[in-house]
This record gives sequence, C-alpha cells and structure tokens, in this order.
Amino acid sequence: AAKELAVLDQTAKPSAMIEAMAGQVLAQAGKRDAAIKRYQAALQRYPNHMQLVYDYPDALIETGQHGTAVQFIEGQLQRFPNDARLHQLAAKSYAALGRKLLQHAHQGEYYVRLGNLRGAIDQFELAIKAGDGNFYQISTAESRLRTLRQDLADQGREFGKLAAQNLRP
Repeated sequence: AAKELAVLDQTAKPSAMIEAMAGQVLAQAGKRDAAIKRYQAALQRYPNHMQLVYDYPDALIETGQHGTAVQFIEGQLQRFPNDARLHQLAAKSYAALGRKLLQHAHQGEYYVRLGNLRGAIDQFELAIKAGDGNFYQISTAESRLRTLRQDLADQGREFGKLAAQNLRP
C-alpha cells in the first residue's frame, strides 16, 4: 500500500481522499507521528473532509495525545454539532483523561444521534453522578437530561396514539 501511495503522490492530482488514505497507511504501519503530520497538513488544505476530521483525532488518541484530540474534536463539534462520530471520539478521549462527566455527556449525545434515547438518558444520569464537573457542566447535563426524558415521554405518547389508531376496527 505504501508503494502504491508513493506512486499516487507523484502522479495523481492532490486530493483529500489520497491524503486520508496516506494517513491511514502510515498509521497502520505504526508510523503514527508521520500520520499525524500528514493529517495536519491535509486538514490545512481540506478542512471539511470528514474522513480527515475523524482520522486525525483517532491518530492522536492512538498516540496518547488525548488533550490535543479533545481540543481538536471540540473545535470540530462547534462546526458539526450533530456529528455522532465526533461525540463518540470526544467520549473516548475524555474517558482516557479521566473526565467522567464529559465522557458520559458525549456518549449520551452519541446515543441521541443514533436515536437511542434510553441509552442517552442513562449516560446523562452517569454524567451527573460522576462528581468531576463544574457547576456549569453539571447544570448543562441536568438540563439535557430533563429534555431527553421529556422527548422519551413524548415519543411514548405518540407511539401509544399510533397503536390505538391501528387497533380500531
């Protein structure tokens, strides 16, 4: 793969896809520092290419650079707040940093985006009980938990109405 990539680097037009593949090949070959540098350069040229946006923090996580990964991911979440995978990556990084509230909050947001409200509620309950957040973070998690519980209740009422309609002769 590395040989083919070298040929592509010399012969193909620059592309985000080639850059993403190059980073993956380097990372899988154990050259994670080189992969990180390649991703950083590629993100300068292609900041909206989601494969690069996902692969760069993955490489940072693999090298134990969780703080840098969190900074990058949080910046991307400002741009793409509804991206499930970014929330999952954030949860993974915060877990490695021992930041339980933020880990569970991001895992909860990941579940929300998958449509798993019960799982999200469980995660936000864990976030609130984590005991390592500040007042603002705890308040935000409590507010989000109330909203999710209301959404789940509304969903249950809607399901009940539809079920009742379908049971009528």
